[in-house]
Amino acid sequence: MEDTYELTALRSIRIATSAIRDLENQSSATSKRYKKGIKSLSSYIHSVEASLDDGGTMEGCSPWEVMPAKMRDLIANPCLSNIEEDNSV
Repeated sequence: MEDTYELTALRSIRIATSAIRDLENQSSATSKRYKKGIKSLSSYIHSVEASLDDGGTMEGCSPWEVMPAKMRDLIANPCLSNIEEDNSV
C-alpha cells in the first residue's frame, strides 16, 4: 500500500512539474511577443522622428500614411492579439 501511495505521489509531482514547464514556456513566448510589439512601436516612432529630422518626405510617403494595417491595429488597441506571432524557428 505504501509503495502505491509513493508512486502516486511521485507521479502527481511529475505531472505538476510538467505543467509548470508548460506554463513557463507559454510565459516566455508571451513575453517575447510583447517585446516584439514594443520593438515594432519603437521602430515606428523612430521612422516618424527620422522623417521629421529629414524635413519631411514626398507627399503620400509619410510613415503614418504607409503604415501596415497590423501596425494601425496595434497602435489603436495595444494588446497581445494585435502583435504578430513569431513563427520562425
